[in-house]
Amino acid sequence: MLLPGAFLEAAEQGGLLRQLGEWVLDRAASELAQLHANGHRLPMMVNLGARQLDAEGDAQRLLNIVQPRLAPSWIELEVTEDSLLGAPPAVESCLRKLHGHGFHLGIDDFGTGHSCLNRLRGIPFRSLKVAPAFVAEIDPPGKGDVMVQALLQLAENLSLRAIAEGIETTEQLQALRQLGCRYGQGTRLSQPLPAADLEAFLASSASTSSGDSSCEES
Repeated sequence: MLLPGAFLEAAEQGGLLRQLGEWVLDRAASELAQLHANGHRLPMMVNLGARQLDAEGDAQRLLNIVQPRLAPSWIELEVTEDSLLGAPPAVESCLRKLHGHGFHLGIDDFGTGHSCLNRLRGIPFRSLKVAPAFVAEIDPPGKGDVMVQALLQLAENLSLRAIAEGIETTEQLQALRQLGCRYGQGTRLSQPLPAADLEAFLASSASTSSGDSSCEES
């Protein structure tokens, strides 16, 4: 299993990002439909690159990948903050069309770039992911706490769901709970899992859940 950093640069240099992104979305929709068929009615987040969104027919093409398997509302399409900076108006137009087709939208890795708050306000995002760099700095307490708290407040003010990324330790998880963060992802919650192992993980999580909704796995 390879992490994205191991191959994304090579894919970009080879002009394969669009094909790779569509393959990922196709697999995600297929595997999510199978989870639904087995009784796990969960949503899924899927990353998109801005280069997948610069053509007139992109929104319809992405809809055609998902719709035969399940309703687009089960999938949240994520774009990174950096990918929006300097992106042409066609990207924003495509995101709006995807939202109109029923997809939810999220902004990934927020806080690491020079944010364009007008776009954050103008595009109908549902979620904001706090970048791992800030989560890494909340243990021990320091500036990371202040930044995470500020981003959580920004998300709340914009009616966005805040999700902390890169949770690797119990201390980070506890600190995020104390800051009021309800959703998170990272190796402390689960290592990346192939589809074959996910259902066993979901069954195990359901059986051991204490009912605490603080910093739930996203």
